[in-house]
Amino acid sequence: MDTRNIIAENIRAALAAYKAEQGVTECPCCKRAHPNPYTQEWVAEQIGVSKATIVHYFQGNREPSVSRLLDIAEALNVRLADLLKGVDHD
Repeated sequence: MDTRNIIAENIRAALAAYKAEQGVTECPCCKRAHPNPYTQEWVAEQIGVSKATIVHYFQGNREPSVSRLLDIAEALNVRLADLLKGVDHD
């Protein structure tokens, strides 16, 4: 697997973990679950890029710069190393 796809897989896993960590909220009146707001669009807003850009990162079509990876790591409350796990550093 190439670097872009490994990073994409790690970003998807980090977002899934962040969603699980945040939990699902419910309406205090009717107790119906609110939709989880933590989407690719949310990540894009958090790091200041377009939704199209973040979709390319999630699909492995583009490799984010180190500064973007740091922004993503901060938004998802993970370490940069978590997003680079499995990438050959040679």
